[in-house]
Amino acid sequence: MEKTGRPGTNRSGKNGGAVWVLETGFGALVGPAAGNAPGGQARAGGADGSAGTCPDESGQQVSRHRRMIRDPELTGDLLLLALALDELLVSREEQNRDPFGKRWTLDVEELARGQRRTHRGWWVKVTIAADLPRYEPAQPAVPECVAPMVRREGPCGKRTTAWGFVDVDPETGEGRQVWLCGRHRELGKQFDARRREWITNGRPSPPPNAGGVLRRYFDGDWAMLYRWAAGCDPLEGEREMVPPKPVLKLIQGGSSPA
Repeated sequence: MEKTGRPGTNRSGKNGGAVWVLETGFGALVGPAAGNAPGGQARAGGADGSAGTCPDESGQQVSRHRRMIRDPELTGDLLLLALALDELLVSREEQNRDPFGKRWTLDVEELARGQRRTHRGWWVKVTIAADLPRYEPAQPAVPECVAPMVRREGPCGKRTTAWGFVDVDPETGEGRQVWLCGRHRELGKQFDARRREWITNGRPSPPPNAGGVLRRYFDGDWAMLYRWAAGCDPLEGEREMVPPKPVLKLIQGGSSPA
């Protein structure tokens, strides 16, 4: 009986030391040896090519720093990496220096964390891997047994994490995490059967619903970079952005908002 699974993630391939190719106004870089982070070129500006700015949801040019900080999906280590990468690109363009080389992951980590704490920029690789565009099954608010009851309406409802399954739609690949208590674990066979049918159907997948945040702000061959970091291909397709954090404005007493 199969207890877990994640439909929609294609695990395949190795990068083989391929070069990460981006766009910039100054020169080309040669990629590093196999096993290191891909090197390449980079654009220091926003997604539209302007230096350090990019359009917001209203089309106005704003600081890319501001957009990143206001993005509710860009938090923690991912935000640190994005801000450090932006600083590396902008500062080295101002200095007319190549932004990327064989040690760019170490440079980014030093900017983000104050020192090079890991060997060969491992923190950068792990952080990018966590941003892999993927589909994640819906998670219940409370882990409860979903087995239908015979003598009363509704599910069992017993809180448990004893037996976990992904209930996947064989036709679409959409899934949800479900739990069964020890008493009803035999019902997991129906979830296994649906999963086998999904595999027979060619493993169809819905669009990604997680990851892909970094590529909103930096142009490049992200398919290659995600493959290098995560060891698998990113899921194709776009997903809707979460609305940015609201901007609070102080209104002085007796005055009206601008």
